[in-house]
Amino acid sequence: LEASFGGRVCPMQFEPIQSDPFILLVHHRHAFRPLDFFRPLFSAAILPEGFPAHPHRGFETITYVLPGRGGLRHRDSFGCKMRYADGACQWMTAGDGMLHEEMWDVDAFDNFELYQLWLNLPPAKKRMAPRVQLLSPEASGGVASSATAVEREGAMRVQRKTIACRHLRGGKVVERVLADGSSGAETQSDLKILHVELHGEHVTHELDVADGWTVIVYVRRGSVSFGGVSADAASVATTYETAYMSRSGGALQLTSMQHGISDVLVLAGEPIGAPVAAQGTMVMNTDAQVGEALRDYQAGFFGVPWDHQLPDDAWIGNVTTSCNACGDDPAPSTHGVRYDCGKVIHMMIEGTAACGPKCSVGPEHAPQAQQFGRGAILGLFDTVSWDVGRQGNSGKKEAHKLLPRPYVNSVSVLEETPRVPNLRISMVAVALTAQHILDLYAALHPQWQWQWQW
Repeated sequence: LEASFGGRVCPMQFEPIQSDPFILLVHHRHAFRPLDFFRPLFSAAILPEGFPAHPHRGFETITYVLPGRGGLRHRDSFGCKMRYADGACQWMTAGDGMLHEEMWDVDAFDNFELYQLWLNLPPAKKRMAPRVQLLSPEASGGVASSATAVEREGAMRVQRKTIACRHLRGGKVVERVLADGSSGAETQSDLKILHVELHGEHVTHELDVADGWTVIVYVRRGSVSFGGVSADAASVATTYETAYMSRSGGALQLTSMQHGISDVLVLAGEPIGAPVAAQGTMVMNTDAQVGEALRDYQAGFFGVPWDHQLPDDAWIGNVTTSCNACGDDPAPSTHGVRYDCGKVIHMMIEGTAACGPKCSVGPEHAPQAQQFGRGAILGLFDTVSWDVGRQGNSGKKEAHKLLPRPYVNSVSVLEETPRVPNLRISMVAVALTAQHILDLYAALHPQWQWQWQW
């Protein structure tokens, strides 16, 4: 029934020492039927059909859509928009920090299945510039699938790669390579990520693994032995089971133990060996770094979240702005809230005001920008955009919908704030004690209340 109709969200939070550099693996299997009358009720009252704009820092998200299945529509704070499905993979390096939205592509598909893997970054690369790679399956018959496409590049150009598909042993073994050092994605540490299908009973496939590497195998379907046909039950993993190999290196042997298809995801990588501290969607090396990441997000340095229901032109307006002073092309908001001249607030506070050498907006505006301050809580409410001078009291009505009642009176929309010329800003000021902020964060994001540290 599950294979036919969907209904699986299986998050596997790995133990950081045992699984280094892999942090989390989630197996999604869903179906969104056009005639399902519960869908509008569920998406309106409980969860939307996907993952609205949210932040990441310090690691990579690898989202691999299984062949033949529907996938996701992506928009991010750099102004990039893409869709990917049917064997494609998005490899997003959050690095220094970014916002992204991943919504199920229900206009094109009704059956969905994918993996999302969180991959740690080495300490020296946790604050690297964000980037996105789009891995497409090898074109069948020379024709690329229309299910995967970059619809808008944004500030950071999407790097295109190919997922090699190798048919071995007369087609009994199918190996799709997301990364292995020579093909697939460009990686920040040494690793292999492979999707392997074994067609038929007792079909065997071997993979070379370096000594000392972490090796994890997740069985999506079938039954797989790691010690050959005669292996005991302890060396066999079946559907939805995860196997952890020793770090002795050598050949990893996969043998199908049943008729039909056995299907596995192989994760192998060199351990980074660094401390791990994580909270929510931030993965760093120390608690202090996690705290800094959360403060930067709340201060708007990752960009301003947008409502997932915004049409593209409104979303683009949220993450980009043109320079009225010099006529420069629109530039995406990579960190913070932008002036019309293309600069973000925290850059103005630092005293840099012009968006380019020919821009007439000078640093004399920086002192006025300081009134907004680094402490303004931006992006705390994922579904509300506050526009000074336009939204007015309607913002407070939205706050009643989102906030626990004790906090409603603590919210003030800055309707009368003096404005820098040509300034348009989306923000909400929250006058709460430190404890209230923690309570509010927990109330709005209960699913993010997990923490671990090595």
